[in-house]
Amino acid sequence: MEEKEFMQFIDEIQFFERRDNAVWIILYKSIKDSKNDSVIYSCLLKKEFSKESLKSESWDFSIQSIQGAENVIPLLVKRHFYGLKEDYWEITEDIRLFFNLFEDKANRKFLYIDDNGDEEEVIVFSEKEIKIKKLYLIEYLHERGLAFAQFFDFRRFSEKSLEELGLRKKYDKKSGTSFIYSIGLNNNELSFGDWKSTASVTGKKIVEVPNSFKTTIFSDEKEYQKFVIGVDKSGKEITFTCNEEQLNNYFGKNKGKPHYLTQVFFKKEVLDKYYNNSEKYSVSDGYLSCQGLWGLRMDNSHTNIVMVFLGDLGHLSSKEQKHWEQYNITDGKISRSCFKRSFEAEFCDPDTADLVFKQKFKIFQENWHKKYGWHLFKPLIKADEHYFQTLRLPTKNSQQEFDGLVLAVTKIIIDSINVRKMKERMVSEDSGEYFKKLIKDEFVLKKGDKSIEVLKKYLSQKHTVQFPEMVSFMKNLQELRSSSSAHRKGKKYEKIKKKFGLSNNYQTVFKNILIEGIKILNTLSNKKYRLIS
Repeated sequence: MEEKEFMQFIDEIQFFERRDNAVWIILYKSIKDSKNDSVIYSCLLKKEFSKESLKSESWDFSIQSIQGAENVIPLLVKRHFYGLKEDYWEITEDIRLFFNLFEDKANRKFLYIDDNGDEEEVIVFSEKEIKIKKLYLIEYLHERGLAFAQFFDFRRFSEKSLEELGLRKKYDKKSGTSFIYSIGLNNNELSFGDWKSTASVTGKKIVEVPNSFKTTIFSDEKEYQKFVIGVDKSGKEITFTCNEEQLNNYFGKNKGKPHYLTQVFFKKEVLDKYYNNSEKYSVSDGYLSCQGLWGLRMDNSHTNIVMVFLGDLGHLSSKEQKHWEQYNITDGKISRSCFKRSFEAEFCDPDTADLVFKQKFKIFQENWHKKYGWHLFKPLIKADEHYFQTLRLPTKNSQQEFDGLVLAVTKIIIDSINVRKMKERMVSEDSGEYFKKLIKDEFVLKKGDKSIEVLKKYLSQKHTVQFPEMVSFMKNLQELRSSSSAHRKGKKYEKIKKKFGLSNNYQTVFKNILIEGIKILNTLSNKKYRLIS
C-alpha cells in the first residue's frame, strides 16, 4: 500500500464504518511496529446506553479502570501479577459458563461441545489478537439483553511530512448508526522521534442483536431426516421420517404409519467415521456411543450391512442423521443375534468374526488374570488402545485397510505376548541342571528366543501342551505384518501371501485371520488343559 493511503487509513475504513459479515469478531488486537501503534479493545454495554455511547468518539472507560465503569461490563480482562508471574488475558466467567466452554490451554482456545459431541472453536487467543465467533457473541447478547462495543485507537507514523505525502492537516469526525470516530493528520511539530508526520483514529463500533435474529445454538427445533424403509409394487423406494411422534407403536399411536421398530438398513461403511475416531466414539457389539453424550442401538452382526430401528434414528442429532442417510440402502435382513435380543429378550453371542474375537479376547483376558494374577497378553497402553477399539472386518476390499487391520491384530495377540511374566516362571539355559533335566531340551528357554517361541515353550513347560498349528499361524501372521505394513513390500511379502491365499480377496483373508485368532483363544481357554502356572 502507498504510504499516502496508509496514513489516511484507507485499509481500515471498512472496519471503522461498516457492519461486516465476518465469521469472527475481534475482542482485542495490538499492532506495534516502526510505523504503527494501534489497539482494539472490546467490552459489553448496557443496551440502553448504546445511543449515549455513540455521541462521543472517546472511550467510555480506561482499560485499567473498566471494573468501575457504570454502563460498561468487562468481557475481557488483563490479569497483572507485577512481574512475579506472567500477565495474561482472561475471558470473563459468565460467557464461559453460559456456553459451557472447554478451555484448551495447550492451544489457547475455548471450545463449544454440542449435543452431538462435535467441537467448535468459539474464542481463540494468539499473541497479538483475541477473537470470538460472531454467532456465539450474538447469541450471548440476545440472551443477556446487552450490546457489544469495539473501541479502537490507531496511531501511524511517517518519515515524510504531510506536504511530501501530498496531504494536508486534518481533523474530522465521522459517525453512523453503529459507529463514531475522529481522524487526524498532523506534522510532527514537536519533533519527537524520527517522524515528520502522524495520523490517528479514535472511536468505537457498536454491535447489537439484529431484529431478525433467531436462536440457533439453544434451539429446541430439530430437523428429522427421511429414510428408505422399503420399496413399493413398482420398485420405487418408500421413505418415511424417523420422528418418533409420527411413528406407530404397540400402544396404538399413529395407526397405519410405519412402526417405531421398522428396520432400516445401511452400508457397513457408515461406521467408518466412528472407527476412525476411536477417542470420541465406541463401536461395540450392537451399540454405538459418543462418550456420555449419546448412544444408538444397532445390528452390526453382518459383514456388509448395519441395521437400525427407524425410531432409534430419530434420537440422533440432525447432523448425525444426515451422516446415516448417505449410506441408506433398501436391502437387508436382521441378524439372528439382534432378533433374539430385541424380540425374544435372550442373551446372544455376536455373529461376525470381528465381534466374536473381541468378545472372546476380553473374556479370556479377564479369566486368565483372575486365575493367575497376570495377563498372558499385556493390556495395550492408552496410545495403542485404538488398535483394539477399531478392529473390525474390512468395509472395503483394499490393500490399505487390510494392512492396517493386520497391524492391529498383530499388536493385540503377538506384540502383546507377556514375555517377561512367562520367563519368570520358566526353566532356562541358565537354570540348574536338576531343573533342566525335567524339561526336554527343545523346550528349555534360550536367550535368543522371541515372543512366539517363548509362548510355545511356556505352554510346553508349564502346561505340558503343544499347539503347533497355533504357533505356525502366529509366526505367519507376524511375517505378514512385517513384510507388508511394517516394511516395504518385496519377495518376502509375495511368499507369505501364498500361505494366506491372498490375492485380491482382502476381506475374506482378514475374516479368516480373525477366525484363526478365535481358535487361539478357544485353544488357550480349553478347560481340559489344566493350566498350573
